Amino acid sequence: MIKIQVSKFIFFLTLTLTVFFVPEVTGQQPVSSPTKLDLIVINKKWHITRGSLTSAAVTTNPEDYQREVLQNMRDNIIRAERGIPPERVANPPQRRLISAIKRNYYTYELEVRNTSDKKIKEITWEYIFFDPVTRLELGRKRFVSKVKIPLGKEKKLIGKSVSPPTNIVGATSVGDTPPNQYLEQILIRRIEYTNGSVMSF
Repeated sequence: MIKIQVSKFIFFLTLTLTVFFVPEVTGQQPVSSPTKLDLIVINKKWHITRGSLTSAAVTTNPEDYQREVLQNMRDNIIRAERGIPPERVANPPQRRLISAIKRNYYTYELEVRNTSDKKIKEITWEYIFFDPVTRLELGRKRFVSKVKIPLGKEKKLIGKSVSPPTNIVGATSVGDTPPNQYLEQILIRRIEYTNGSVMSF
């Protein structure tokens, strides 16, 4: 009787271990391998540019111009009926450039090489800045560059902004001069190809 109970115990113990240790196959998701970046960053830099923002101003009111055109058309109809040469139509509104106050602009440059087998037409990229000691992120700039890069070719991407790399200055960086006061990193976020395919990272 004892042998039978021991045999039953061993049987149930074996069955239990089998149930617990059978590997689960159904429902598992395939593990995807890391996406290969079809782009090599060759060089990066940023610098400050002194410039001025220009805007256009209209010297003639568009509504006044439209009224003048209609009036000229009516007058020319009457002149034609009387056999008088038509009058010249009013000049369209003119624009002139107005210069704003000069200020600093920041230019961010990136040189890349297309290592894929497809032609690139657009790249979304980020220029990130870190404190050189704490490694904390201080700021980042995102740009979308519409630029065609054939297979194996290199191209320079340029992003411009009126704001500096960061509004936070690390305590360890005080006194340093740009661009040596930060650690810098480039992240490629999105690549769009001329065949319509897209890679996001």
